[in-house]
Amino acid sequence: MGARDWWVVVGLGNALVTVIGVDPWRQGQGESIVTEGTLYAFVDGVNEHLMRAEAAH
Repeated sequence: MGARDWWVVVGLGNALVTVIGVDPWRQGQGESIVTEGTLYAFVDGVNEHLMRAEAAH
């Protein structure tokens, strides 16, 4: 079976998770892609917290 590329999108609040199969050439840059600002900073902080918690185990 060949390798696949995936985008995983996790929402806020009650955690909506979306997994989308994509072509490998897609870069994830567009008007609806958040790359800065308050929401980006919040998600970045959550990710950092989760990675530290995982590393501690």
